[in-house]
Amino acid sequence: MTEQISDVLHNERDDIHLDGYYLYGVCVQDPSTDRPWSPYSFTVEANQDKCEPDSSCWKGYISMYRLDSLGHLTLTKYVYLNTNDADEFEERLEGNFWMELRKGFCGNKLFIPFVGGVIENDNSKWLEKRLA
Repeated sequence: MTEQISDVLHNERDDIHLDGYYLYGVCVQDPSTDRPWSPYSFTVEANQDKCEPDSSCWKGYISMYRLDSLGHLTLTKYVYLNTNDADEFEERLEGNFWMELRKGFCGNKLFIPFVGGVIENDNSKWLEKRLA
């Protein structure tokens, strides 16, 4: 598979250091289990009429997120790569979920949990999965 473009995370938390990491998704299953990857279900979906998938971005768009100073994660925009068009909105993620970050598409995965919609500050509860 061709290396994929990551989503974008704007981090407003001074105490959460994610330098060098790129956001590759948000999932709802516990990544410490063997259950299949299950994406977070968003209310706002990308406009499929604007999506033009290509080898570097199979979705045809990137998602933009903001981690605010209180630890909430908000989906703020879909940017459609082939047109540079964007749909802007604010959808705060709720419940329990995990961000999947990597230093590159083929790199090890770092999963950061959110409990009740708020990031887990204790990085000992974060999970790193090394790829074989």
